Amino acid sequence: MTELNFIDRALSVIAPRAALERIRARLALSAALGYEGATKSRRLSGWKTVSGASPNTEIRPALRTLRDRSRDLARNDEYGNSAISKIQSNIVGAGIIPVFVSASKTKSKKLKDLWNEWAEYDVLGDFDENGNIYALQGLIARTMAESGECLAIRRFVKDPRKKIPLEIQVLEPDHLDTMKDSHKRSSTEPFDCMGLHFGASGKRIGYWIHPNHPGEAVGIGNSVLFSSAEVIHAFRRERPGQIRGIPWLAPCILRLKDLADYEDAQLLRQKIAACFSVFITELEGEKAPDEETEIDRIEPGRVEYLPPGKGIAFASPPGAENYDS
Repeated sequence: MTELNFIDRALSVIAPRAALERIRARLALSAALGYEGATKSRRLSGWKTVSGASPNTEIRPALRTLRDRSRDLARNDEYGNSAISKIQSNIVGAGIIPVFVSASKTKSKKLKDLWNEWAEYDVLGDFDENGNIYALQGLIARTMAESGECLAIRRFVKDPRKKIPLEIQVLEPDHLDTMKDSHKRSSTEPFDCMGLHFGASGKRIGYWIHPNHPGEAVGIGNSVLFSSAEVIHAFRRERPGQIRGIPWLAPCILRLKDLADYEDAQLLRQKIAACFSVFITELEGEKAPDEETEIDRIEPGRVEYLPPGKGIAFASPPGAENYDS
């Protein structure tokens, strides 16, 4: 309950409606000032906040650039590469191993033997036949952290060698056909959004995927529609309604780039500081044609006598301190 001052009491007698509006305005102002982060003070005047748009509206124009910069940091920056590698290790480690539990020990052993044969001891589960399932787990985790998302396609094959006729094909998110983006929302017709296909109800039902990587030096051809049951779309969902993943380095991309530039500048300063130059000057007249420079290298403990008319000066390179901090 706010206290009434003299003006409030006077207005309540003369103009009760105006007094009520005055009290309401004061209460609203007090409520707004209760949140320090919502004030418009000079201290917060330079704060540039996010747009308040939907997650997909924010992601659409930024995803390609964020992905390229994140990959650059993961490949060329020791801190970015270390962060991605540690994320991969912390997610899957040496591999996420399933445990088969059944009332029948015989059945549990049979399932475990099938898993070991398909997933662990051989490369039968990898479409590209480059590693076992644990290697694919690490690849998916790294791609998801570095690029923001990863695609894994379930491919059922007929192969007499395989008791489990399933192969997993891992693809980078670049394979998604982002041209399939109608921006259309209808309660009666399917629509596409950033390479994903949705039913009329808004439920995800498929993915438009290029067979070849768009970055290959060959024609990528037209994208193919895969059902959602065929595709595992791995990404970290941070907002409701988000359908594409952003790289995990996104919050620190600028900081890592600035840090890399700072370290390069410090290293260059260290190199300059290691340079110790000597300048020999003629004090009187010009150098004679047959006269040679007496000093061309500095050695520890060397004592050199200069002929008349010559002077010597030493460069003062910048210091090389504060690098550790």
